[in-house]
Amino acid sequence: MRYAPRDIYTHAEEYIAHCRRHPCSSRISALKIGLWGLKRALFPRDTGLKKKSEFSDKNLHVAFILEGGIGDIVINANYIENFIRIASCPVIIDIYAGQKNDILQLIFENSVYISNIMGDKPLQYAYDAVIDMLYMPKLLSVDEGRLTYLGGEKLNGCLANMRRFAAVFPEWVSSRSCNFAGLLGYARLRGLNRNRLASAGNMEEGFDENLFSLSVPAITPDVLKRFPFLNAPFIAVNRSVGSSRDSTKLWSVKEYQNVLTRIKEQYPAIPLIRIGSETGEIQDCNVNICGKTTFNELMIILGRATLLVSNEGGLVHLRHFLHGGKSTVLFCSTDKNFYGYQENENIGKNCHCEWFHHGWQEFCIKIYN
Repeated sequence: MRYAPRDIYTHAEEYIAHCRRHPCSSRISALKIGLWGLKRALFPRDTGLKKKSEFSDKNLHVAFILEGGIGDIVINANYIENFIRIASCPVIIDIYAGQKNDILQLIFENSVYISNIMGDKPLQYAYDAVIDMLYMPKLLSVDEGRLTYLGGEKLNGCLANMRRFAAVFPEWVSSRSCNFAGLLGYARLRGLNRNRLASAGNMEEGFDENLFSLSVPAITPDVLKRFPFLNAPFIAVNRSVGSSRDSTKLWSVKEYQNVLTRIKEQYPAIPLIRIGSETGEIQDCNVNICGKTTFNELMIILGRATLLVSNEGGLVHLRHFLHGGKSTVLFCSTDKNFYGYQENENIGKNCHCEWFHHGWQEFCIKIYN
């Protein structure tokens, strides 16, 4: 699904794929691709960045298209909180994201500036500004007249800097790019963690990396009946990365077993509760509720657990913004200095393998187990 006009990289990829589907000699194919590139250089298409808004009130209407998983969405929700804060007028936000609406409703429950949550629908209106986000914000369209009149100096400066960053590093702001290794290297050189990265080059001054906050849902009698362990201390255990069953982000089942065995030796009275999706059999957990919780119940468990033992991923980021307490995070291919939170125990070598190649979650180029 496309939310905005194609960028030059995507269009080039599609044209090359077209040439491959209609084979001819390599020389003719190279000539056709070269002529296409020359045509685009001499007669560039309208990027669609300038767009007339259909709103005429004194509020700014902005659409945020949030890419990625739950962890990416809650981190980028924090960016949106900072974005709201620098505007000189009220800002009304519509959220577009490829997650279920009930999950998005719970994430943005406390965000009074959210007007609509559209899930993964196409854009419904011509907004004052449309911003796409995975790691970095990308301005897709803007009504410069309304932004200049209503937004104020700080917000207009933020959007101008956003455009400049995208012009210098186009692949780093594209959610369709698979070349984020350079961006992560840039973050390490700048000393930026995952929460602060989105502010780089556009909103760094005064950026608060912990402005966004989630509330732990109340425990109802039905939830307590299903999960009686909520009445006492417990340790939540997760070994899963979305739908991937063998990601390089995961320690082996044997290594997890070693960690959990040591925990049980020191805290035999505290039960281990397995959550997330089922990825590898772990024997030492007292209760296994993988795939048996709603998102609301998962938030309750993450918010009330005495400790979370997990690989780096969405549940760790969710617990951080729920202010649930300490997690022990077992890092593998992702950088613990980039993704780690100060309240946690972040364990693992700094492999820095993320995005070195397209299949980095399928196999490790350093041949680590």
